[in-house]
Amino acid sequence: MLDLVTLNYNVTLLLLIFMRMTGCVVFSPIFGRTSIPVVIRVGLTLMLSLFSYQLVPVRTVVLPSFLIFFVTMLRELLLGFLIGFIIQMFLSVILISGENMDMQIGISMSKIYDPQSNVSMPISGSFINAMFFLLFFATGAHRTLIQVFVQLCVMVPYGELAIDRQIFSHLVELFRLILIYAVKMSLPIMASQLITEFAVGLVMKAVPRLNIFMINIQIKVLLGFGILFLMAGPLASFLERMIDLMFDQIGGVYRMLM
Repeated sequence: MLDLVTLNYNVTLLLLIFMRMTGCVVFSPIFGRTSIPVVIRVGLTLMLSLFSYQLVPVRTVVLPSFLIFFVTMLRELLLGFLIGFIIQMFLSVILISGENMDMQIGISMSKIYDPQSNVSMPISGSFINAMFFLLFFATGAHRTLIQVFVQLCVMVPYGELAIDRQIFSHLVELFRLILIYAVKMSLPIMASQLITEFAVGLVMKAVPRLNIFMINIQIKVLLGFGILFLMAGPLASFLERMIDLMFDQIGGVYRMLM
C-alpha cells in the first residue's frame, strides 16, 4: 500500500513537471515555432521533463481533489507561458523597430508574412529577426534557455505556486524597456531620414523648379538600406546585449517565484 501511495505521488509530480515544461516549450518563440514538427516538440518536452524529474528534491505533493489538481496543472502551464511571454516581448522589439524603420524609409506598405506569429513582418524587421536567431544559436543562447527551463522545473516548488504582485510591476517595467530598446534600434534610421528631409528641403529652396518629389523616395530608400547595411556590425552587438537582458529579466521573474 505504501508503494502504491508513493507511486501516486511520483506520477503526480511528474505530471506537474511535464505540464510546466510543456508551457515553457510550447509558448517559447524559439522552440515552439510551428515550423518545428510536433513530434520533435513533444519529444523535447518529455525528455526535459524526465531529466528535471531526476533533479527535483524528494517531496510529497498532496492534491486532495480533482478540481485542485486541474487548477494546479493550469497554474504550472501558466508559469511556462510567463517565460515564453517574456521572450516574445523581446522579439517584439524587432517588430516595433522594423515598423518604425520601414515607415521612415518609405516602404511601410511592403510586408513579409511570418507563419510563426501569423502577422506580416516589415522588411527591415525580417532582416533583423533573421540576424537575431542566427546570433541566438551561434552564441549558444539556446542551451542557456534549456538550462533556464530545467532550473525553473527543479527549483520552483510544486503545488504551492503563488503569483507575487511584484511580477506585475516587473512586467510593467519590461514594457518600458521594450519601448526604449525599440527606439534605440531604429534611431540611426530615424536620424538619417531626418537629415535627408532637411537636405531635401534646402535643395527645394535653392532650386525651386527641380521636381524633388520624383527622386525623394529613391534617395530615402537607398539611404535607408545603406544605413541598415552599415548597422549590421553594431546591430549584432546590440542584439547580443538584448539577449543578455532577456535572460536577466527571466531570472528576475524566476527569483520572485522562489
